[in-house]
Amino acid sequence: MVKNIFIIRHAEANSATKAMINDIDRTLSADGIKDATKMGECLKNKNVKFDKIITSSASRAVHTGVIIARQTGFDVKVISVCEELYLASVDKIIEKLQNSEEKYTTVGLVAHNPGVTEFAYLTEQFINVKTCGVLHYQTDIENWKDLKIGDLNFKSYICSEVLSV
Repeated sequence: MVKNIFIIRHAEANSATKAMINDIDRTLSADGIKDATKMGECLKNKNVKFDKIITSSASRAVHTGVIIARQTGFDVKVISVCEELYLASVDKIIEKLQNSEEKYTTVGLVAHNPGVTEFAYLTEQFINVKTCGVLHYQTDIENWKDLKIGDLNFKSYICSEVLSV
């Protein structure tokens, strides 16, 4: 069964130095909110219907996930917030995807750099993933637990810069 995976880098956040807050508590900037809204609209227009959205516990990642969920018609009350995705490695991102229930065919995962860009590189997509950038992959596996980085077929990369043009 074909499964769709959308790896999403959180939208632009306010600077931690300006706000004098912990990195994990940084909120989205006004531009970040606009970009996440545009990205959600873009995904909706591409008929993306998430079965599951998993997000890092960082404020900026959760907010990005909520905005995209609302734009695409996903119930925000069932977004999975995962502390382990905060600044997660590629291995941790793959592990979270492997823990998905078999009934899900389209999963969105909101995380951070450097993990998101490293994910792209390991799939031979040499993309420096911008804030609110989305990597779309497909895989033809039966069970999520069997997912490996080599099973992923790159489909597209969408970034807010393209949406602004």
